[in-house]
Amino acid sequence: MTRSGSLAYYLAAWVIGCFIVSLGPWIHEMRAPDSGASHNILFNYFIALIIGAADLVFFAFLLRLCVYAMRIYVLGVWVIAGAILAPPLTAALSWAGHAWSQSPSLDQGPLHLVNQCVLVAPSILWDLGIWVVVLDGALIGATLFLVDRAFTKEYPPPA
Repeated sequence: MTRSGSLAYYLAAWVIGCFIVSLGPWIHEMRAPDSGASHNILFNYFIALIIGAADLVFFAFLLRLCVYAMRIYVLGVWVIAGAILAPPLTAALSWAGHAWSQSPSLDQGPLHLVNQCVLVAPSILWDLGIWVVVLDGALIGATLFLVDRAFTKEYPPPA
């Protein structure tokens, strides 16, 4: 986090990324008849801020690492990289969450909090469908490109 604008980058990944991620379950709820989901967007966002923080900061770190390794600093690359990176990361964390919940010894005490705060959000997204994960990754990638470009003094960043 020593790069210029890293705090803003990771904060945007958390705050804006959680809002983008919370739209998927909200749209899914809206499709159900008489769900009353029109008021649930803020609740979904609040829960996403809690259970999605670690996942989105990790995603933002991996996205920045991948894009900087390619040394192509255009919006399209960030969008495509986000769309490609999100499904395997979400699938792996979802699988880990399901495996964790099957082990009764791990699902107790302080370790239960780790499961709830890190591994539940990917499971929720993965259960909604891969299209939600790909779209979220692309939108978050576009947002993080704009934040990275705005706060990096020398763009493209030095290698």
